[in-house]
Amino acid sequence: MFRTGSLVLALVLCSPIAVAAPQTVTRTILQKRAVFDLVSVKTNLRTVCAGQEPLEVEYKRTAGDVAAAVFTGMWYTPVHLQVTCAAL
Repeated sequence: MFRTGSLVLALVLCSPIAVAAPQTVTRTILQKRAVFDLVSVKTNLRTVCAGQEPLEVEYKRTAGDVAAAVFTGMWYTPVHLQVTCAAL
């Protein structure tokens, strides 16, 4: 009886349901901006998501981004994009 229970438990833990792949992938990309965020290099988000539309895009300024903006007199104002894509 103990062996049967152990075998069933092992099969459940090793099943594809237990080891499912993540549904989304999140990537972080630096977007270079300048002149008080008025000038920027556009990032093609479809290439980041392998040709698909991104599910979500968040703009985050790190401490390094803020320091770069302050030390350049707001001339260079980078920002990090967190792009969430559907997993292939």
